[in-house]
Amino acid sequence: MIRNAIKDYLSTINPQFLERVLALSIVKNNFPEVRHVPHFVKREELWDLACDRIGNRPLTYLEFGVWEGYSIKYFAEKVGDSRAPAYPRSLRWPVRRGLRPAGPPPDLAVRGSG
Repeated sequence: MIRNAIKDYLSTINPQFLERVLALSIVKNNFPEVRHVPHFVKREELWDLACDRIGNRPLTYLEFGVWEGYSIKYFAEKVGDSRAPAYPRSLRWPVRRGLRPAGPPPDLAVRGSG
């Protein structure tokens, strides 16, 4: 009787929720090292940790699919002007093959003669 009640209750739960719970269970049980990986609520927390670990070492940062340049601006503020990101003139906001940006290009420093 209890078994049937449990089955009836479980049948009301969204299958996508059960899939996520199962996936989480598999990851935590089969890959215990995941328990020691830091959890970040906001992407800026991850970026701060990355910047702290990189320190003053040289870094080439590439970002594809820049929407409004938020993350690049964030890194520029975090690391300071001397290491601020930029992009070459030759890569300025190309409009090719029907690509039409929804807004102006990100307001970033442009270095080099391109």
